[in-house]
Amino acid sequence: MDFPKYQTISTTERLGVNAVAEAVAKLGLIWRETPMANVGIDGQIEYGE
Repeated sequence: MDFPKYQTISTTERLGVNAVAEAVAKLGLIWRETPMANVGIDGQIEYGE
């Protein structure tokens, strides 16, 4: 049985999204990640109060 491979591009994508989430959190803003695959749009940044 062949199992699906987790591609390097997927690892790079996750590292990038996590880096943005961390940077946004440090700024006191809100990061809302896009829940499904979407080419080019990984999430939204929202200003808190």
